[in-house]
Amino acid sequence: VNYMASKLDPYISGGSSYPPLAIILAYIVGLFIPNTATLGSVEVRSQGRLGKYLLIAMYVACILVISIVVWCRIWKQTRESASSSSIHETVSKRRRVLRIAARILLFGAVTLGIALSAPMIFAIDRGNYLIVCILFITLFCVFYNKNDYAASIFLALAACLKIFPIVLFYLFFRQRKWKPLFVGVGTGAFLTIGSL
Repeated sequence: VNYMASKLDPYISGGSSYPPLAIILAYIVGLFIPNTATLGSVEVRSQGRLGKYLLIAMYVACILVISIVVWCRIWKQTRESASSSSIHETVSKRRRVLRIAARILLFGAVTLGIALSAPMIFAIDRGNYLIVCILFITLFCVFYNKNDYAASIFLALAACLKIFPIVLFYLFFRQRKWKPLFVGVGTGAFLTIGSL
């Protein structure tokens, strides 16, 4: 994909099926990887490790953000269920330490579970940019029904990187949230046409 994006004309010369915003993302990543424009992926891989480090940094950043979002959601639900079922009691120093240790263990388990899931391993093996799309879908899920405008913008960004998230706009249509729907569709159209 970086090779196709390097000339910024992937639809004629390379026959790409990626949306224009994904091509621009690949182009930007390709700027940091030496000889992406002239060599194929096998030659670039054997040439140096800068490209691998760049992709690993992108994956680590996305996985951490997704893990933090999921961890906060799980921890919040755990605290709500614990507080509704028990009477408030004074918390000893030992219990506070155990709670902190439980938070750290939960974060590690969530991060490990996300990083070792089959889709994530497949994406890392392929060096796929799908992780950025998944990050935007996660942020869409966080903001949905809290800030529908932000949710629609994150969904539009995800749909501009890969086509399949566009079906999630049906949620706005189904619940008759017309303004966020038009903001999301407008943002996606603007980004796609601008990137093209």
